[in-house]
Amino acid sequence: RIAYGDRKKLREQAGREAVAMQKVREVTNGVPKLLDHWDDSRRRCYYLVMEHLPGTTLKEWMQRNPAEDLSPGEVVFRLVILREICRILDQINRKYPIIVHKDIKPENVMMYRKDKRTEFRLIDFGIAYTSFVKGIGTAGYQAPEQSNRGRDGSVRITCATDIFAVGQIGYELLSGTLPMPAVAYAMDPADKSWRIRPQLHIASHEPYPDAARIEELLQGMTEYLPEKRIGYHEILPQLNFLIARGKPRSGGDHSKE
Repeated sequence: RIAYGDRKKLREQAGREAVAMQKVREVTNGVPKLLDHWDDSRRRCYYLVMEHLPGTTLKEWMQRNPAEDLSPGEVVFRLVILREICRILDQINRKYPIIVHKDIKPENVMMYRKDKRTEFRLIDFGIAYTSFVKGIGTAGYQAPEQSNRGRDGSVRITCATDIFAVGQIGYELLSGTLPMPAVAYAMDPADKSWRIRPQLHIASHEPYPDAARIEELLQGMTEYLPEKRIGYHEILPQLNFLIARGKPRSGGDHSKE
């Protein structure tokens, strides 16, 4: 239930979320089912009825599983998390490029177990069904163009905005730290400090063979300028390669519960 009161924009946002979720569900099961929705103008509330997901958020999972001396199996599972987020976003972008989530963060990624597998769902599409935005998102995951380059509303938000956020999550999953928790939006892209990245916490006694390639991938996803970021067509094959390369021969799911 979204109580909007006299806030017309909040009511419109709730309606947009319903429309966005109906559309994205057509192309991916990576979002919850929207069972029903309606506007109760008398109570000034908008109701969204979604399927119940008996799981946890990625944020909660990360708090229980800190990135400390990660073994190859743990690295692989964290790469699987990134791949599944990108897979869902790519499925949406291929059909509806105008729908950009714009607030990808660990709190908006749901995880739950089904048939001995870990499934993922993206939630909170309230600001997804718009093309031009400014000053939205969550600090630490918000791409630069959502703030300083978008102040005049002239920058079109594309899938590159979500890719930046997923890259930030990647650093957090593999290092325990965001590159810039409070992103310096006014920073000049030529400023070398923008390229400072946290060290990935991969166990030194059992090094993952493609650590440098993982770092290169995350850097490509979090370039300052959106046009310089790599796309899903490059990200997904690289993640598939890294996951296959890093899995023990026995395979299996490396998640911690």
